[in-house]
Amino acid sequence: MRVEIRRDATLSVDESIAFAYQHLASHAYRIIPLRAPDGGLVRVRDLAASDGATGAALAVGITEHEHALEVHPRTAMQLSNEGDLHLRLRYTVYRALREGADGDRLDWLVVPNEWKAVVKSVRVEIHLPPSLPREAPVRVTMTRADGTPVTAKLVRGHRMVRLDTPQAIMPRDHVRLLVEWAPDHVDFTAAEPAPPWPAWMRWHRAWLVPAGLVLFTALAWMTGRYAGRRAIVPIYAPPAGLRPGEAGVIIDGRVDTRDIRAAVVDLAARGILSLVPPRSATSSSAFSARGSTIRTGASGKPFSSCTSSPRRG
Repeated sequence: MRVEIRRDATLSVDESIAFAYQHLASHAYRIIPLRAPDGGLVRVRDLAASDGATGAALAVGITEHEHALEVHPRTAMQLSNEGDLHLRLRYTVYRALREGADGDRLDWLVVPNEWKAVVKSVRVEIHLPPSLPREAPVRVTMTRADGTPVTAKLVRGHRMVRLDTPQAIMPRDHVRLLVEWAPDHVDFTAAEPAPPWPAWMRWHRAWLVPAGLVLFTALAWMTGRYAGRRAIVPIYAPPAGLRPGEAGVIIDGRVDTRDIRAAVVDLAARGILSLVPPRSATSSSAFSARGSTIRTGASGKPFSSCTSSPRRG
């Protein structure tokens, strides 16, 4: 792991993880802590992954939990010459540095061992702030979860400290790195870039319940709306035997004066009714139209029996 401490109080992390390939189910993944050992919340951004064996970029799936970021490659990885899988990650960490009166410090879990296998060895290379003098004192310690120190080989260079530990890290154990240096070499007032999406718009598993309810409600509404509808087949000619009066009712779903007029004219055209002018101004009839009297035809049937017809479904 290579950690560069920048002037703007961020960490540029470049790490390479080798996984032993044992069977087809072997796969590489990484869990990055989102909380510092002192409980402070950190932020990881600009994450990129690549295959350490070939250098090809990898598509990864990222799952954000409350205390950690889980990274899983989605594309196949090639085996190295040693027969291992090499996952390389690059990302930026915000809020991982702490400011103090006697000096600034980096408190970071370099190995939160959430894997089920043993971590055989760890190498950490820390690049200090560029403005730090070469002869400035730097304190570096590595401890386990129970506080016991981790034996490591220390190599000091120009604004660089490297630690190599051959000790195995057991599952559910971790290695805590603490680096301290002189103050006033990191600008803690630098503003953190705003995330592309507000916090309330970022996906979280708690959204599954309301999203499911909204989807269920929409499906129920659409099902109820279209349940009673049937396929509509266009007909370009009126059905045989359909009369004008009936057609008017079918068109608008109600009986109006235009439908009655159409029915009367249709009956007159078929000889069932006739329009006869009134004999005198005092004559009256139950049915009249503009001074004409409606009478039945030669059949002698009553008007009501002549106009009745079977109901059409």
